[in-house]
Amino acid sequence: MKKIEKKIRCNACGGTGIYKGFAEGEGFGIVCRRCDGTGNIDFVLKYNDPVTTPIVRKNIVTVLECNVGIRVGIDGEFTKDSFGGMPYQDWLAGKSFPEKSETREYSCPAQWCQCTGKPSFSQAGCTYGMFSRCNNYSTKNKCWEIYDKENFSPEEK
Repeated sequence: MKKIEKKIRCNACGGTGIYKGFAEGEGFGIVCRRCDGTGNIDFVLKYNDPVTTPIVRKNIVTVLECNVGIRVGIDGEFTKDSFGGMPYQDWLAGKSFPEKSETREYSCPAQWCQCTGKPSFSQAGCTYGMFSRCNNYSTKNKCWEIYDKENFSPEEK
């Protein structure tokens, strides 16, 4: 374990030593508890050297590219294939996520693109905000068909 230590400006009070939050009315401030009024804190970063080969995690079967904000796992009606993804061994081997490995049953293409940071998907009639309330969410499989046509060439199918 290595560490870097440095005295830095307190970000709670901006280096003034006096904290002013929502509870301190006009003309009032309090001694900053983070820096004890000094305006500085001791910053310590503990770290290990970079990983040269992947550290294998035990008990991982499937890797998802992202989580769309739902509980994923194998229990009751759900299997390792219920949420898309790829086998952990393939991910360790450096393979790309395969076509249609998105969490399609529980998300739409617009939601998936937002979660993964991929270029946005916008289809006519797509209403953003809460994705599950989109006018097209109940027929999101049609949106996925459009997504597939836009993102996968015929020879990949």
